Amino acid sequence: ARGVAPDEDYVNPDTQLAFSPEIGDYRRVRVHSFKQPGLGVAVQYDGFGNAEAFIYNKGMAKIPTGVDSEAVRHEFDETESRIAAMIGNPPFSGAKRVIDATPAFEQHGLVAKVRVVEFEYALNYRDGTTQQLCTWLLLTGYRNQFLKLLFTHEATDEQTAQQKLRSLVIGFLLANAEQAPDFFVKDPGT
Repeated sequence: ARGVAPDEDYVNPDTQLAFSPEIGDYRRVRVHSFKQPGLGVAVQYDGFGNAEAFIYNKGMAKIPTGVDSEAVRHEFDETESRIAAMIGNPPFSGAKRVIDATPAFEQHGLVAKVRVVEFEYALNYRDGTTQQLCTWLLLTGYRNQFLKLLFTHEATDEQTAQQKLRSLVIGFLLANAEQAPDFFVKDPGT
C-alpha cells in the first residue's frame, strides 16, 4: 500500500479488490499496510462519518467466501465483542446493539451474505458534552481473506445512515464489477 497516489485506485494484491479515491460522497484518506503478518491492510474513507475497510487473514490459509464458515463466524463474534467492550466503558456510555442481521443477496441461484451488527452509544467529553454515535460492523470471507467494514457516524435518522452505508457498499461493488460475482456462492442452506 506504500506510495498509493491520492488520485489512483489502490488494488489489494490478495483479493484484486480496488479501492477508488472516491466512492460516491466518500473520499479515501488513508491506505495503511500493517507490518505484522496476517493483519493486512486498512483503507479509510471520510464522508458521512468514517468508513474503514480491512482486508486480512490472521495467518490463516483458508477462509471460505461468505459468512457460513466457522472462521468467519468466529472472527465476527470476536470483533463484535471487542467493539462492545470498548464502547461499554468510559468515555463511552449507553451502548446498545440495534441491528444484528445477515442480509443475503441472490443472483442466478447463488447467494452473497454479510454479517452486520450496529451499535448506538454516547461519547462523553470531559467538558460535559455528549455526542451520540453509531458504529456498524460488516464482515464476510472473500478469496481467503476477511473483508471487514467499520462504519461510524453521528447518530442521525436511521434511514439516512442506512442509505449512506448502502450507497458506499454499492459504490464499492460497482467499482469492482469484475470481482463482484466471486462474492456469490452456493447457499449451504439449500
